[in-house]
Order: sequence, then C-alpha cells, then structure tokens
Amino acid sequence: MWLNFKEWIKSYDFKWKFKLKVILPIILILAIFDWVSKGVIAANMEQGEHKSFIDGFLGFIYTINPGSAYSINADKAWLAIILASVVTILLLVLLVFINEKKILIGIAFIFAGSFANLLGRAWAPVVVGGAFAGQAGGVVDFLHWEFGFLNSESYIFNLADTWVNIGIIIMLLAIAYDIIVYLITLFKKKPNSIDKTTDAVNSEVVLETEVKNNKLSNNKKSISKKSKIESKNKEK
Repeated sequence: MWLNFKEWIKSYDFKWKFKLKVILPIILILAIFDWVSKGVIAANMEQGEHKSFIDGFLGFIYTINPGSAYSINADKAWLAIILASVVTILLLVLLVFINEKKILIGIAFIFAGSFANLLGRAWAPVVVGGAFAGQAGGVVDFLHWEFGFLNSESYIFNLADTWVNIGIIIMLLAIAYDIIVYLITLFKKKPNSIDKTTDAVNSEVVLETEVKNNKLSNNKKSISKKSKIESKNKEK
C-alpha cells in the first residue's frame, strides 16, 4: 500500500509550475496587503476610534478581535489560534494536492486570508478596555459597512476576511461553471447516442436482410441444381 502511494505521488501532476508562478504570488500579495493595512490602522488609530472612509458606505472602526469569526471564542484566544492553525494547514494540503486551476485560485484567496489573520495574531496589540481587556493574540479588525443590509452595519472585519469571502465566491462560481459545462456536454451527447442506437438497429436490419437474401439465393441455387440433376437422369 505504501509503495502504491509513493508511485502515485511520483506520477501525480501537482501543477507546480502554475502554483509557483500564479498561486504563490497571489497568496503573498494578498497577505502583504492585509498586514500593511492592519499596521497602518494600528499605528494611526486608537482602539474603538471611528473614521468614515466613504460616507454612508464604508468606514473604519479599529478593534481587536481575540476570537474567531464574529468574535466566537473571544474569551479563549488560544482556542481560536488552534482552530485557525488547523484550518490553515488543511488549506495548505488542499493547495498542494488539488490541480484544478479555477479551484486553486479560490483556495489561494481563502488560504491567504487564513494565513494572514493567523500570523497577524502574533503582533496585534492587546485588547484595550471592555470585557477582554489585556488579552493578547487577537486580530486587528477595522473595516465597517455604514449601511444597513442584512445587519451589515454590525460587522467589523479586515482585508483577510474579505479574501476568504472572495475565495469562497470564486470556488462556487468555478463549481457552478463545471456543472453547467457538464450538463451542456451531457445534453449534446444524447442525440448522438440516439443516432448511434438508430445506426446500430439499421445495421442489424441490413445484416438480417442480407442473411435472408443469401439463404434465398442458396435455396434457389440448390433447387436449380436438383432440377438439372433430375433432367439429366430423365434423359438417361
């Protein structure tokens, strides 16, 4: 079994060229953008401070989230870090083994967001004020929708969270595209299969007709031979 796995690894097309030239730069660029944005906010704003960026649409509220998404496990930063580490490692495994390019781009966005948030916990300031004051290992969140749609005004997030959402959308679109292409090819094949069935039936009919004709011709030949023999015998 181990030998089979080694052989499979050797023969598997990992698409390393595409991953190194396309996927790796995507991950690095997205992660760097996220880290720079968090650093700028942390250096120029106070926790809890609010600034409007695009009035009525997008603003900045500098907060530290010690938990996971939507402040889940906010009182247990260590658990949030463990969960984030596990997810990031699983995403890395998927990046290594998946070779479908469209899916890889989606996973690259998700991995970049997860990786950026995970490493961002190492240098994020401690929480100032509130129930979790003094807690370290949090994530810098600062983006805030200033309009109300599906409770959007209550969300505070960062660029890494945005990368994750974009990656999920890319993956869903890629899967939907593959499904549509599959269905189109499936419907295109049906008439061909019907034609092939018709051709097969016609060929069988032709063969049967030829067999019958051959039998009739053979019978006629045998009858003519018999008649000739009988005529010869009569002459004798």
